[in-house]
Amino acid sequence: MKKTLLLSTALVAALPVGAYAFDVELNGQVNKALMVFDDGNSTETTIVDNNGSTTKFALSGEQVLDNGLTASVLLSAELNGGNNSAGVTQNNTAGQASTPVATTSSFQEEFARVGIAGEWGALLLGRQDTAVDDVFYRDLGAASDVLNPGFAAFGGGLVFKDSAGADVVIGATNAQVGSLAFGFNGDIELQNSLRYNTPEWNGFNGSLSTSQGGDIDATVRYAKAYDGFEVDSAFGIGFENSGATGSTADQTYYAAFAARHESGFAGSVSYFQQELDGAAVGIDEPQGLYLKASYDWDKYGVAVDYAQFEDTLGEAVDHELTSYGIAGQMDMGNGVSVGALFRNYELDATGLSAEDIQVFALNMNVKF
Repeated sequence: MKKTLLLSTALVAALPVGAYAFDVELNGQVNKALMVFDDGNSTETTIVDNNGSTTKFALSGEQVLDNGLTASVLLSAELNGGNNSAGVTQNNTAGQASTPVATTSSFQEEFARVGIAGEWGALLLGRQDTAVDDVFYRDLGAASDVLNPGFAAFGGGLVFKDSAGADVVIGATNAQVGSLAFGFNGDIELQNSLRYNTPEWNGFNGSLSTSQGGDIDATVRYAKAYDGFEVDSAFGIGFENSGATGSTADQTYYAAFAARHESGFAGSVSYFQQELDGAAVGIDEPQGLYLKASYDWDKYGVAVDYAQFEDTLGEAVDHELTSYGIAGQMDMGNGVSVGALFRNYELDATGLSAEDIQVFALNMNVKF
């Protein structure tokens, strides 16, 4: 449920003289989960914010101007706590349990952007998602609160352990799930940027953005409904401008396709590949594949997925992360949903042995 607020009375009184009222909407959610993980050496329990779509609130609004253009604003903040489902990691302090140690929670800026739009499209300025940020995340399937292409949302901060309980290190890098998953843990790639969105034409639309620092991203999307089907797809390219030498990212390609039938069956596939500039001998270019199948009926939904990511750490040691998940979700109405997830992470690295990581989660999301 969304609540519309008119910035008048006390709110407008706090604005400088001459400020104009703007019709805005306040919305948000509290998205919490009980997460249990087993890294092959110990089993621990923690209470987390679901990083797939974390606890947040947002103010958004539009105003039609006298010249026919539409001005817009988006301001949001998210809960940044020590118990983020993709950030919690094992406590390695000697003599203590490996349960993650919670830190002080705080709200931090998420989106803060303004925009102007017309028949020619929309121009957006400020802190916002880049043009390619949503490409990999095409998903029309069920149980998406707990199982989606951001598959490392639960347990992304955990480090693989060997049978003796020591951290697994690949080259000079700790084998952390989120890094091995190329950061696909629900995080939004927010940058101070200038972004242009094209108008929609026959199901197609596009975005182009340039970020502070020189990165350029471009995306083409296609979404449309057919007889009994709906499809959603995207292709994007990210051009990096790191300025560094060695094995640095040059270009990253993203592609995804999702479809759903009115019967409730749905599926999606996402793929990425990155080109490295000046890669050292033995360092392969990262690539990854994600697959999901689901079914929903009435207020229920079930889903399974599989992911395989290779050589994402930029190390000469060949390494591969595979993951599968099983989930269910129930829509309780009025913006409330509950879900359950089981996920397994497996690491295969040349010359190294790592225990599987298993994650269980019970999630509740309340939107307002």
